[in-house]
Amino acid sequence: MSGYQYLYLLSQVPAATSLRGSHVNVAPLVPARQKQVTQAGRALQAVKAVHSVCHALKEQAIHFFKISPQKVSIIYTGVDTALFRPRSSPLPNKPSTFRIIWVGSLVWIKAVESALTAIAHLRDRGVPVHLTIVGDGPERQRMHYTIMDLGLEACVDYVGKKTPNELISRYQESDAFLLSSLGEGVANVAVEAMACGLPVVTTDVGGMREAVSDGVEGFVVPFHDAKAMADALEKLARDPALRRRMGQAARQRALAQFNLANQQKEYARFFREAFVQASS
Repeated sequence: MSGYQYLYLLSQVPAATSLRGSHVNVAPLVPARQKQVTQAGRALQAVKAVHSVCHALKEQAIHFFKISPQKVSIIYTGVDTALFRPRSSPLPNKPSTFRIIWVGSLVWIKAVESALTAIAHLRDRGVPVHLTIVGDGPERQRMHYTIMDLGLEACVDYVGKKTPNELISRYQESDAFLLSSLGEGVANVAVEAMACGLPVVTTDVGGMREAVSDGVEGFVVPFHDAKAMADALEKLARDPALRRRMGQAARQRALAQFNLANQQKEYARFFREAFVQASS
């Protein structure tokens, strides 16, 4: 079926689509992706309703794709906060090393090299630090070269992809979560970490400020700024009370704003309204 046939089908049924990340706030700026951008714009014009994971993506979609603001509903990411939760008891023999976890696809937009450079800054400042990297993707080889170039073999552990249960254990063993992305909507992995009681250091991209208030649940830093990441992480590393306070705030934010049950209710309302609108 051709793209035009898809567009016709979308215009004839009560179809809806989602705005989630780089296809909205990065692709329009990349010359090589303009054909995809044009097709996405036509699809967004054709559907009856649009869901966005954050206000930031909604505004960017209105700007880049000229869609009606009334067509777009905000439904935040939801996680199972009963599953993603803090440890029920402290770790036995808790190490003194400050443990950071990074989770994501190893693709250029996740900017894992910025995270690694931040870890090198911390090491050079005398902070005992360890980074666990979870995920896989085409940038894996570049990541390994960067680890070697920066001499971080003793500070970084690459564990590949993990199942949800394995990932929860990794969150619960960590002291902080690091998001180094150049573009996001609201990163599911950051919300999972928050639900597990971790303070988050995130780049100021997409809707991440809608999930993390700077100085409350963690810190928001400029993207592609490894020094700013290191500064924020060092504050957490040197102040256990701050880590605990921010981790508790992160958990409460996840419970209040990113609860899976609330997301399910909002999706049900969204599809009901889209169907009613299409039928009228």
